[in-house]
Amino acid sequence: MDNPSNFTFYFDTSRRRYCYLAPERFQTTSEVQRLPGEYSEFTEGLTHEMDVYSMACVIIELYTDGKCPFYFGDQLLSYVLSDDSSPAVTEYVTTALQGVPEPLHPLLRVMLAKDPQGRRGWLEEFDKLNGPYFPNIFDDFVYEYFQSFRAKPPTLTNLATLSDAEQPTSGKILSMEADETISKLSSDFSSIWEKLEAVGGTHPDIVVLFVSLLTSELRALRSLPAKLEAVRLLKKFAEISSAYIVTERILPSLICSLFDPFVHVRCEAIYLLADTVELLKESPKEGYRLFADYLFPKLKNAANDKSVYVRMALAHNLGRFAQCSLRFIRDLTSTLSDVETFADGSDSELDTPAKAKQTLQQAINEIFVALCTNGDNNVRLCLVSQNTTLQLCDFFAVTDGTYLSV
Repeated sequence: MDNPSNFTFYFDTSRRRYCYLAPERFQTTSEVQRLPGEYSEFTEGLTHEMDVYSMACVIIELYTDGKCPFYFGDQLLSYVLSDDSSPAVTEYVTTALQGVPEPLHPLLRVMLAKDPQGRRGWLEEFDKLNGPYFPNIFDDFVYEYFQSFRAKPPTLTNLATLSDAEQPTSGKILSMEADETISKLSSDFSSIWEKLEAVGGTHPDIVVLFVSLLTSELRALRSLPAKLEAVRLLKKFAEISSAYIVTERILPSLICSLFDPFVHVRCEAIYLLADTVELLKESPKEGYRLFADYLFPKLKNAANDKSVYVRMALAHNLGRFAQCSLRFIRDLTSTLSDVETFADGSDSELDTPAKAKQTLQQAINEIFVALCTNGDNNVRLCLVSQNTTLQLCDFFAVTDGTYLSV
């Protein structure tokens, strides 16, 4: 604790100075047996009470939208050196708990006790919060289910081919391959859906755990069937996800699939993107920006895809994308007026609905032009299909039966 370079060497590789170490882990230079750069047994002397303290820091971060409760520095060292009864200790913990729901404070104060012995009652406090803050589904289903991904099922692994040194023992863990993870999620989806629907009304965001597991494996997938099943699972999870999870987690992963080496995956991603944006029942703040700044530029790239099948898929769904963006504009109309000005008479930085619609129409027009000028009649036929034509006419406010001109 008297040499900050030791902390930096061992724990601060990210240079963010986050410090979730229990106070009893800090030592003076004279107490450290080895210098930085020499081998050190980091697990020596570790206790469960230290993990409880660190877990409290993580809970605070989760409930404060990523805010780090403790940073390594003079204030932390002053806290470490203070007596348990010192007002500085109480003040330090109180500051860390700002922004955390009040009912969690008793639990976190026990978990953050400076004396390790004082943390031993954390389980009793934790049990009081089962349901509203820590749903029973975690103990009843989620925890054990995620544990199952830590070892390969015997049917998926030919352990006889491993060398003697690699043979699994009772304490050894083998991680699943990405394709196997998707296969398991797919086969278990009906039971996952049933569990998530049961708690969807009170804890709708639990689905983010499964979405995170799925998206973390996307880039490592190898086979075409696994990739197709993965993007289809994303759309299924979107059906029971909040708008925030859909826009922040699911849509970005589907958009990444637009650049997959497999043509089948790129085509499927376009259809599933259209399905997913149609599922959004509520518009995120300035939701039209999702289309104008993010989705439509990516679709414009797809309009120039070397595969005619991908371009046909986009042409077939272009009207759906236009209609969805138009719905976001209509939602925007309820919050923004056509004329927004500041007190000094200057234009508002907020886009008016008219300007927003003009931006989206320009983006759709560029995609339409790219699809029409690629020289393939099959793509053009998809563009002028009855449904697509009617949807685009509505989007561009063509009501007199005139044709769209390119």
